[in-house]
Amino acid sequence: MASKIQPEMYTQSLVEAAQWGNIEAIASLLQQTLTVTQPQLLPTITVQETMNQVVAEASDLPHVVIGSYDSQLTEQGVLVTRIETSLLSPWQKRTQPTPNSQCVPITRLLNRQAEVKAAIATLHAGGTIEFSGEPGIGKTALLRALSHHPQLTLRFPGGMVYQRVYERPIDDVLQSIFEALYQPRQDGGGTKPSLSTSTFAASDPSRLYKPLLNQIQSLLEQQHIGVVLDELGWREVGFSPSGVLPNVPLLLATVMPSGHPVSHPVGMSKVQQFALTGLPLQEAIVLFEEGLGRSLQPRESQLVEQLCQQLEGYPRRLVQYAALVRHRQYGLKDLLEQLRSGMEPEEVVFQWMSGLHEVDRSIIAILAALRGIPLHPIHLPTLVNLGLQADSIDASLQQLLDHGVVGSDGTYF
Repeated sequence: MASKIQPEMYTQSLVEAAQWGNIEAIASLLQQTLTVTQPQLLPTITVQETMNQVVAEASDLPHVVIGSYDSQLTEQGVLVTRIETSLLSPWQKRTQPTPNSQCVPITRLLNRQAEVKAAIATLHAGGTIEFSGEPGIGKTALLRALSHHPQLTLRFPGGMVYQRVYERPIDDVLQSIFEALYQPRQDGGGTKPSLSTSTFAASDPSRLYKPLLNQIQSLLEQQHIGVVLDELGWREVGFSPSGVLPNVPLLLATVMPSGHPVSHPVGMSKVQQFALTGLPLQEAIVLFEEGLGRSLQPRESQLVEQLCQQLEGYPRRLVQYAALVRHRQYGLKDLLEQLRSGMEPEEVVFQWMSGLHEVDRSIIAILAALRGIPLHPIHLPTLVNLGLQADSIDASLQQLLDHGVVGSDGTYF
C-alpha cells in the first residue's frame, strides 16, 4: 500500500513546490496517498487511481498545449501531462494577416512630412521608432498613414501588423500579433492522450496551442513584417516592445500626459523618438475649414486663426470645435470668448455632451468604461441595452464621430 502523508504537511509541501515551480516535487506529492480528515465521509484513495479515472473521462475533452505540457480542464481540476511533440510545427502561416490586425487607411495627413520620412528611414533600417504625445495630437492618424505607405508595404512583404495596446499585458499583445499571422495546422493527425502515451503529432486538431515567448520571437522574425503598436499606455511597468521583439521593426505610438518628460524602460534606449506637437497655424486652419465642410467667409478668417491658436493646433480639438460651429451649436465668437475666459478646451465639449440624448451618453459611458479597449460597433446595441435597432446606434455613433467625441481606427472604436 502506498505511504500516507498528513493533510497539513501535504498542503504546505504542495504550496511550496508550486511557488518554486518545482514540477518534480509536485509530481512526487501527487503520486502519494492522501489521508482525508473525515475518512468515514470520504474514503481514502490513491492519486494514481484518481488520475486514471480523470484521464478516462477526459479523453474527448479539448487540450491546451503550452511548451511541453498538455492541459485539460476536467470536473476534478486541470489535468497536466508532460509530452513530447513531434518536430512538425503545430502552426502554419496564414495566407494573409487577419482583418482585425489591419487598420483602415487614412485619406489625408496634414503636415507630418518630417515624421513620415524619419519613420520610413528607421523601419527600412530594421529599427524602432516611437511617436508620443497627448491624446488627440494625431498619433493614430500618423500610424494609419504609415501602415499603408507604399515604401513600407514594399519593405515588409509579410505585411504591417497593427495592434491597439492600451493597458493590455505584453503577453496578450504578442499573442494577438502571432495569431494575426499564424493558425493551427489543418492537416489533422495525432494520437489520443494517455499516461502511457505522451508523444503525439503537433497537428492534432483536438489540441489548442499557446506558443512560448521564444517560439513567438522566432516565428515573427521569419516573417519579414513590421509591427505597429498604437496607444501604448504611459509607460506601463515592464512594457518594452523593442526588448521583447529586438529583431522586429516596430512603429509605436505612446499616450503621453501633459507635462510628463520622455523616459523609457530598459531595452528602449535605442528607440528613435519623436514627441508630436500641434499642427502649424496654416495646416490647423485648413483642418478646421475641412471640419466646417465649407470655405471660410472673410469675416471668419481672423476668428478661426485666433481659435486655432487657442486650441494649440491639436487635431482632435480642431475637429470638435469645427463640428460645434457646423451644427450651429456654438458660434466662433462664443467659443473664442469661453476659451479666453479661462475654460479648458475640453470643458466646452463636455458642456455640449451634457445635452446629448440618453443613447449618446450611454455610448460615451460604455467606451469610457472600457478605457480604450477596442470595441466593434456590432456589440453596442447589446451593451446599451435600450432595445434599439442597430441603425439607431449607427446614427448616434456617426454623430459622435463627426463631433470628434469618440475615436476610431476605421473598424473599432
